[in-house]
Amino acid sequence: MNEHLERAPVVPPRPLTALLLIGVGRECERRVRAALAARGLKPRQVYILDVLERLGPVGQRELGEMLNIDHSLLVTELNPLEADGLVERRRSDEDRRRHQVLITGDGKRLLKKGLTTIEAVQAEFLRPLDERSEASLQHMLELVRSQFVQGLEPRVGASDNSCVSEEA
Repeated sequence: MNEHLERAPVVPPRPLTALLLIGVGRECERRVRAALAARGLKPRQVYILDVLERLGPVGQRELGEMLNIDHSLLVTELNPLEADGLVERRRSDEDRRRHQVLITGDGKRLLKKGLTTIEAVQAEFLRPLDERSEASLQHMLELVRSQFVQGLEPRVGASDNSCVSEEA
């Protein structure tokens, strides 16, 4: 391979916020994926477990809609989580054709490890910012995101942010 090509400088994106967000988001996701992979986890697994832990048992179809994951893809995500004892699917008492999905104790423990890992990556990623700047960034990103997520209002001073793509 050409030595010049290997050492070519990275060309910064144009000063367009959208391009900057794309680049920063990709780098954050790359770092989160690598850190989680070292623990045998994937971002989407952590995301699913987090939603289940916060919401409690939820219908499988509703879970897919909440996560914006196609039903067939959700099944492929839930199967290994269930096989590892991290989630449980139970028949609904109201409609035996439907399944309720819930997180298990092992799932909660693994979720805690995953979130701790993501928080460590986030702290390193946002290290150049002071506390006030980080809170301001969080607020601005939530404000922008709220226009795309129906019914989601930005939380002032929210601290449970992460650098995980929901499509991860």
